[in-house]
Amino acid sequence: MITFSLYISLLVIGLLAEVQQPLVPQHKERIAIIGAGAGGSSAAYHLQNFTSHYFNITIFEKNNYIGGRSTTIENYDNSTDLPIELGASVFVNANKILFNAVEQFGLETQSFSIHEQYPDIFKGSIGIWNGTDFVYKTKGEEGVLFGTIKFLWKYGLSPIRSYLLVRDIVKKFINDYYRDGFPFTLNEIVQKSGFDEFTNTDGESFLISKSISEIFTKNIIEAATRVNYASNVDEIHGLEAVVSLAAEDTVQVVGGNYKIFEKFIDKSEAKLSLNTGVHNITKLNGKWTIHSDLGIDDFDQVIIAAPLRQTGITINGEISELQDVEYRKLHVTYVTTSKSNPVNHKYFGIEEEAPELILTSSGIDHIPFFSVNVVHYDNITERITYKIFSPDKIDSNFLSSYLFNDITDVDIVFEKLWNPYPVLKPTDKFDDFKIGDGIWYLNSIERFISTMETSALAGASVAGLISEGKNTSEIRLSYV
Repeated sequence: MITFSLYISLLVIGLLAEVQQPLVPQHKERIAIIGAGAGGSSAAYHLQNFTSHYFNITIFEKNNYIGGRSTTIENYDNSTDLPIELGASVFVNANKILFNAVEQFGLETQSFSIHEQYPDIFKGSIGIWNGTDFVYKTKGEEGVLFGTIKFLWKYGLSPIRSYLLVRDIVKKFINDYYRDGFPFTLNEIVQKSGFDEFTNTDGESFLISKSISEIFTKNIIEAATRVNYASNVDEIHGLEAVVSLAAEDTVQVVGGNYKIFEKFIDKSEAKLSLNTGVHNITKLNGKWTIHSDLGIDDFDQVIIAAPLRQTGITINGEISELQDVEYRKLHVTYVTTSKSNPVNHKYFGIEEEAPELILTSSGIDHIPFFSVNVVHYDNITERITYKIFSPDKIDSNFLSSYLFNDITDVDIVFEKLWNPYPVLKPTDKFDDFKIGDGIWYLNSIERFISTMETSALAGASVAGLISEGKNTSEIRLSYV
């Protein structure tokens, strides 16, 4: 027989069990995500991860592939079979979301260095060209100790100071943005964390204020800002100049970094609509109505995960005024040549073979490219593939004028014009992610830091903000 006290105990246990069950709505809240790149895919994944799949998510992507500006040539254009990164090429150990995803999803990574992939063929040589001379050059055969001594002899303590500066800023960023401040609203956390000190001045002035010499800043750090952001060091804010240097132990996912974002979307169980452009977003009767190539549909919330100015989307509804953001134009060109005919031209004024990775720093003379580097080697055909970043379109005349003495064996195999990142002018004001009631804009983060990782972080943070009160687990990045 059940006693009264036992009955009460069972009743209490039953009530507690009922309270602990996650809230399951009769009709799941509908969220539209525009853009299937790093930010949009991360938002979808983390929305469901924080809430045990509380949401009904639809992702609209105007392209025919996942990844946005992170894709391989063969993923972007399936008429080719080049498994080479076309957009965002690498990530580093400090990129906690990307590295966690690689581990969680069982993806394989490889070194970005062609020398490490083919040590018997490539030396790992590097040169920094200023238009008239190589201001810095390694043959790749030098030992680490000798290379370090030579580096310090030329630039003094500036390499050490820059290394420590990068280390400290990365450590502070991870603590403030991944741990203590997560999830965050952008403008508030930039001010609260003091990172506006790094963004409100140009890179050159900021670095010199940290006792890093002008010659090291112009020779070495500018080479990094030009290859990473197509900008001279005095054209970019201080934080992004530092981010350019945070490229230690770079890796990429075998088969393409976009595989991370494919996994994010797959795990989110979102409905994915590729080849689907969005034309208009209108607030109507408390919902956001989306007009797309598929027709008209209503959603409770909308996350825009693409540069708004480039999408052509019009928004009818009360939203905050967004700052006008200009994006860089960058021509990416892939050129193949035989192993016996590498880059080597009288333009460089050297007798020996040109470095396998040529970076640039601004000098007296105009330099028609930002970087030239070996990115692929075919063991069967013994052909080398070079990737060239340039401000203007490249043709055979360019190749014969600057890179190859003999172009009879040189082929341009692929080219793409990107608008990959904003013009990163110094500023201490940033647009917040939430731009209206139920509408969010992830790309606000790009004027702060523009990387695959920070796009994914923005997606995770907005997912956390939306999930508050609906979460079934603590809203945090548990692996950081």
